[in-house]
Amino acid sequence: MTMISYLLKRIAKMAICIVLSISVTAAYGSSSHSNHKGHSDVLLEILQLKIKIERLQNQQALSNNLDDLSTNMRNQAITLNHATNLLQQYVAIPESRYPNLEMYHQSLTSRAGIMQEFSLLMHTFQEQLTASTLN
Repeated sequence: MTMISYLLKRIAKMAICIVLSISVTAAYGSSSHSNHKGHSDVLLEILQLKIKIERLQNQQALSNNLDDLSTNMRNQAITLNHATNLLQQYVAIPESRYPNLEMYHQSLTSRAGIMQEFSLLMHTFQEQLTASTLN
């Protein structure tokens, strides 16, 4: 009987340790995830807006109707404005938010790529706007 009670006590202690470690991990993981979640959500929305702008710009290049061109340019301007506001939030993430310098450097590289893509979208928008006002 002593061997069985000894094993039961050991199993109970291990179970308590596992439950405590899971609860600590869940608590830490959830706060960490909620802090990072906002950053990820902003990035996802920025990428969705990028795709929307690209589609609008492709439609603009194919359309000949003046009303469609005007509506398209207005939609591009609204979407670019919204994207610019989100980009400001996304780019403003401080270094202290990252656990190490390598992850911060990767984030800077990623942010620079997104900014470059949006600068090309804005350039195309400006060209299309100029072309539509000349016509």
